[in-house]
Amino acid sequence: MKKRTLYYFTPSNINESDASAVRAYHNTEGLKKFFDIEVSYATNNENLFFNLPSNKDSLIKRLVLEILVGLELVVRKFIFKKYDFYILSSPSFVTVVIQALFLGLTKKQYFLDVRDIYPEVFFHLGIVKENSLLGRILKKITRRVYLKAQGVVTVTNGLLEIINDYKTNTPSKVIYNGFDLELFKNSRKSSQFTVIFHGNMSKMQNIDLLLEISNQLPDDIKLIVIGDGPQSFKVKAQKNINYLGKLAHKNLVRYVNSSHVGLSLRNDGLVNSTALPVKVFEYIGAGLNIISTPISEVGTVFKEYNGIFEFSNNDVDKIVKKVIELKKLNFQKTYYEVPLQFSRQNQSAIFCEFVLKTIEMKI
Repeated sequence: MKKRTLYYFTPSNINESDASAVRAYHNTEGLKKFFDIEVSYATNNENLFFNLPSNKDSLIKRLVLEILVGLELVVRKFIFKKYDFYILSSPSFVTVVIQALFLGLTKKQYFLDVRDIYPEVFFHLGIVKENSLLGRILKKITRRVYLKAQGVVTVTNGLLEIINDYKTNTPSKVIYNGFDLELFKNSRKSSQFTVIFHGNMSKMQNIDLLLEISNQLPDDIKLIVIGDGPQSFKVKAQKNINYLGKLAHKNLVRYVNSSHVGLSLRNDGLVNSTALPVKVFEYIGAGLNIISTPISEVGTVFKEYNGIFEFSNNDVDKIVKKVIELKKLNFQKTYYEVPLQFSRQNQSAIFCEFVLKTIEMKI
């Protein structure tokens, strides 16, 4: 029997190391048993005339490029090609909205994988006021995109509540990001007690808190920071931080697995209080102690994992005290049992099951 065809849009090449790429890689690995898949991406893609911007670019440039990429993909992929089903991974929000609106108008079956919640992020960052005319228009467009979708998947319970508040009755489900069982392991730790922070240093991340922590940690505790982004310049100037820049995923894994404590530091606000950062899953996969801000879903979803310590963003003294306390335990290897239900492999299987079940409901 011939497989049905599937178009899968994700911002980055699925062989890259960023969160969207890793999630898409595992989802498509599961789906390819049932579909012939074409993965479309728009970051550093030489086959496209336009590409998605960097998060270091200006807001205007980012908006213009997202619009142009969305229009180019509609022309290249939807007008001259046909697929049985479509999956769109957001963000990039504007690029996905353009594709979704076209698919809705042409009555195509599409699914949404919502990794971050827009336009709510715009409201949170103060880019757009929610009760303004533009804010109301964005919410109306977003509701239509949800309404016309065959199904909506997202990454946290808090984000699912926001999506369901649009009251579209579209089938929806939480599919966590997870960690790769084949990469992240509770293995031998570094001989020097090591704290690690990694990821995209965007405005959502509390890099100022990271700097405060680094200034108070004793010299015998090593702090490693990996990643890039608009706030990375703050970290580069710190002599007491081992800043390694952006690394390939396979190299990042080695540093995570050998560390003792993983930091996940995000700013206050609705968006971050409903977040489950990918780095937290990876820290769990490596059996690390985890320090997380602000108080969020992290503590509830992973309540059976005993190595998580949540703090408010103004608790720098308590955070440093906890790190020092953990060091005094003087262990070379952590002892937390890794919850396998949060593996990428398990979560992608749930994703595939949801997509297939929803398709059968709609056909």
